[in-house]
Formats: sequence, C-alpha cells, structure tokens
Amino acid sequence: MEVSNCDSDLTVLQFSKVHLLSKGLEIWFLLVFFSFGLLMKASFFLFFSS
Repeated sequence: MEVSNCDSDLTVLQFSKVHLLSKGLEIWFLLVFFSFGLLMKASFFLFFSS
C-alpha cells in the first residue's frame, strides 16, 4: 500500500507541474502573439509611410 500511495503522490505532483507549465506556456504564447501583432502593425506603418 505504501508504494502505491507514493505513486499517487508523485502523479499528483507531476499533474500540478504540467498544469503550471501549460499555464506558463499559455501566458508566453499570448505575450509572443501580442508582440508579434505589434511588430506587424509597426512594419505596416513603416511600409506605407515610406
């Protein structure tokens, strides 16, 4: 029983780790997407103003 208990603890720990990781990736993806959009807008402005 002790071994299985330890296993379940490990899986819970891994799950929370993955959950945090996916949350972080989500935030990073939003940041990258946002900055990419700003870059595109800036390049469009530069392209049309020149």
